[in-house]
Amino acid sequence: MYKDWPSGPCVLLDLNTVAELGSLGTVDEQEEEGQGKVLRIGACVTLEQLAAHLDGLAGGDGGGTAAAVRQWAGETSRHVRRIAGRHVRSAASVGGNVALAAEGELPSDLVTALAAAGEGAEQGVL
Repeated sequence: MYKDWPSGPCVLLDLNTVAELGSLGTVDEQEEEGQGKVLRIGACVTLEQLAAHLDGLAGGDGGGTAAAVRQWAGETSRHVRRIAGRHVRSAASVGGNVALAAEGELPSDLVTALAAAGEGAEQGVL
């Protein structure tokens, strides 16, 4: 718990039951102009899951992954694995990391790494 955690009544929601928030993978986005394949990262994906998926992309899993994407995935995976220890990364979610950064409480290493993807990175709303 944080020292400034609300001391009064509050409501906590378990978002782990929303399948879309736990999704992680590469999908075809034919709807947008020339978008091709995009990486979708659900807010409930843990940092450890993200790093493992990026390792797979860096190794060429999924077939036809461009060299630039493999390089970015490998570098980003190494960066994600520098965030805290494994036990924290196994519990910490992408959405939680982004939310802390949005509140200005913490500079987010993850937001910085994903921003390196360029204009292809965007925040979605379910």
